[in-house]
Amino acid sequence: MMIAVYMFLLLCSLFMACIHCDPAQLCGNRCLCSSTHDQKIVHTAVCSKDFPSQLTHNISVLIMKNLGKTLNKDDVNSPSKLTKLDLKGKIKEIQDHAFDIENLKNLSVLDLSNNTIQKLTSKTFSGLNNLRELYLDNNNVKVIENGTLTFMGKLNILFLNRNYLTDIPYLPMNITKLQLQHNHIRTVNFHGQKLYNLKYLDLSGNAYDSIKKMEFLLGNHIEQLSLGDQILQIEPQVFQETKELKRLELEGKDSLFPETWEGIFQINSLETLTIKYIPLPPLNQHNFSSMSHLKSLRLIHINTDVQMKRNVFKQLVQLEELDLQGSPNIAQHIINTNVLLSSLSHLKTLILQSVGIKTFRSNQSELLKNLSFLDISNNKLQCDCRLKWLINKVITGQMKLKNPKQTICSEPASYYGYSILDSRVTYTLCPKDESTDTEATKIPDKARVTFYPPSTSPNQSMNSKTIIYILIALSTMVVILAVLLIIMIFRNWRQK
Repeated sequence: MMIAVYMFLLLCSLFMACIHCDPAQLCGNRCLCSSTHDQKIVHTAVCSKDFPSQLTHNISVLIMKNLGKTLNKDDVNSPSKLTKLDLKGKIKEIQDHAFDIENLKNLSVLDLSNNTIQKLTSKTFSGLNNLRELYLDNNNVKVIENGTLTFMGKLNILFLNRNYLTDIPYLPMNITKLQLQHNHIRTVNFHGQKLYNLKYLDLSGNAYDSIKKMEFLLGNHIEQLSLGDQILQIEPQVFQETKELKRLELEGKDSLFPETWEGIFQINSLETLTIKYIPLPPLNQHNFSSMSHLKSLRLIHINTDVQMKRNVFKQLVQLEELDLQGSPNIAQHIINTNVLLSSLSHLKTLILQSVGIKTFRSNQSELLKNLSFLDISNNKLQCDCRLKWLINKVITGQMKLKNPKQTICSEPASYYGYSILDSRVTYTLCPKDESTDTEATKIPDKARVTFYPPSTSPNQSMNSKTIIYILIALSTMVVILAVLLIIMIFRNWRQK
């Protein structure tokens, strides 16, 4: 009864909406509008091919699809005062003053990503003085003329990643987030601009190999910095004024100069340090002595070995995450050295993905007494009694296993390809010995998982269910036939 009432009310509301809302009147042709519960208040319009000739003044977001390759001023006809304009598509060229119209004066977000734009002139964005976010990622931009961006005094976020720039363009002074990764930038030069408000900068995936202090005037408000691909040398003075730098990511192909490492290890504000592919220098206690605030250390895809003193992590008292993904030599050296593990007792997350380990023993976990997240995926694991403790901890909720579907057994052959949490592994792996069972290894009833009984395989269980279903179907058919037979006999009797 209640379901019928709900359906009736829903149909009534749809009927009333159809009466009071005319999509063509609100959006015009080739447009769809999204609105709030009050169908008369429409905020977003999605239109195809051409800019709409009529739009309700409530529209603040316009998303255009399938525009032509050239964007002219006559094309950009907006009858509504927009705050966001999304023009992803096939645009190759933007003519000068294309956005210089009255109803775009208050535009705050312009998204031109995923087009094929090649050139931006000093008049491309004229009129957009109030723009705060500009997205030009995934284009073919090779040239940005001087003055193209600098007049936008309110611009805070600029995405220029995945283009073909060879130099850093002149930038608005109030820029706070800048993405320039995966271009062809050969020299890191900000043209003497002091970008004191810049907090986030990504310059990774470019062609430069050095950074000099005089060309890298970022001020002391930078918080996140990503550098590299072919980086070799960074002048130590680059990091001297970065007093608020919390996240640093370095990616390269060759060893860094010794003075570069000296500058990195002097950054005492760091909370996350990520090194990708770059060989590490010999490490001792003094290297991390200034990094007492470090919470996450990521040494990723480093194939070379590194000399580590036993007290190397002693100063990292706040370290919570250690990511050694794809760094087999470093990972195996750390996990097989009890002194190193014991100095990491405060770790909460340990990533050992793709490091070539076969097992992770319980005594290693005991040294990492605060560990709650473990990733041992993409390794050729040997599933035997040494992993039973880990399975029990995961099942009982004492530890979370990251990427369980990629944490699979390689040996023995009977378990090959199964996740270590598959019931066919968890039930038969190292059968429980009741005489030696302790409270620590018992699984609470609420945390228990369903296992197949020892004498019943999954296929046997499925076959039993199939037989039951067949018997039920046959019984139903017999009952139906019996009813039909009784009806026929009754009719013949009445006819006689």
